[in-house]
Amino acid sequence: MEELTETLELINERVNNNLMNFMFNLDEQCESKINFLLDVLTNGLREDPLDQLVSTELDHYEASCLEYEQLQKMLNNVETSIEELKRMQSEKQKELVSLQRNHKELKKKIESITKQKEQIQNKRDQILAFKILTGIDFNYKSKKVEGIITKSVPKAFSFNPDKLTQEEIAKKLWNLKFNKES
Repeated sequence: MEELTETLELINERVNNNLMNFMFNLDEQCESKINFLLDVLTNGLREDPLDQLVSTELDHYEASCLEYEQLQKMLNNVETSIEELKRMQSEKQKELVSLQRNHKELKKKIESITKQKEQIQNKRDQILAFKILTGIDFNYKSKKVEGIITKSVPKAFSFNPDKLTQEEIAKKLWNLKFNKES
């Protein structure tokens, strides 16, 4: 985008230089023609070749005016193109800022999900270690605290957490594990 802008600015500079050269040449031609016309007016019209020279000079002048108008149109077109490119560049920069913002948000989400995944893996490892150490296999799908205690003879258990405190449930599990009556 910058390369295109630089190219258009270079074209604009060249058109301006051509326009300045044209205007300088036009000024010189006009001054020459004015001096010629003053000479004709003061000395009077001469023979036919002079009329032909005036006609030729007038044709050159009209061609120069036409060339000037064309250069002016080209300059206007280049300026319009530059403005359009600047507008497009501004839009693209806004889009880039938006995409960068979205990228940051997605990166934060990924970090959060990765952290949650690690926490879940740690919790799973803790549950597995608890299961291996205690020989208790909980049923996590039930609303009650239930499962199986594995020892010489597996024994099922089920406690209602609405009726018992966590301490009472822990005590009952302990007693089941070590064959104590509660």
